[in-house]
Amino acid sequence: MNPIKTRISILGAALLAGLAVLSAPSSAEASQNYPPFLQTALEKQLQVALCVPQCTACHLTNLGGFGTLNAFGLNLKSVGGLTAGSKDSGVVATAVTKYFTAQPAGDSDHDGTSDADEIKLGDSPAVAGERGQSLFCPDIKYGCGGGRIAAAPARNDQPALFAAGLVAVGLSAAMRRRQRRPQRAR
Repeated sequence: MNPIKTRISILGAALLAGLAVLSAPSSAEASQNYPPFLQTALEKQLQVALCVPQCTACHLTNLGGFGTLNAFGLNLKSVGGLTAGSKDSGVVATAVTKYFTAQPAGDSDHDGTSDADEIKLGDSPAVAGERGQSLFCPDIKYGCGGGRIAAAPARNDQPALFAAGLVAVGLSAAMRRRQRRPQRAR
């Protein structure tokens, strides 16, 4: 094979792979629309005014992401058919309706109070008992004694580092091939 074509194909493949990884949306970007969709769907289903819930309504942390669903989120997924990353409020509304129709007295955290009743009270349907009180719409406080200010959590830069590594490997391979090639007389 022509060494120039080989070098171009290695470099091109590395650059394309790097760009593909860098342009892929993170999980938070894919589902940032869920909290307001969930609020609207729950207000319609439960006939009560609610705040916009945090990601912890369905996830273990506010970072969200795949593989981090809490008990309530797992129920919305398994019983309601909720899918990840949808930009359509109808998907969330359908999942909420299916869940509360199939299990009107569903109790995700098994504490004896239905998910519907806990949400109406502002409690988390995924955290049992007193620990879940006021967690669905937590009252975040700032200032002395009310909370702390901290830097934002670190971004997950593993895909970017992987892409940079692919580009470096591609460039390195292209340079080695160029150095190994004997110089032609002009």
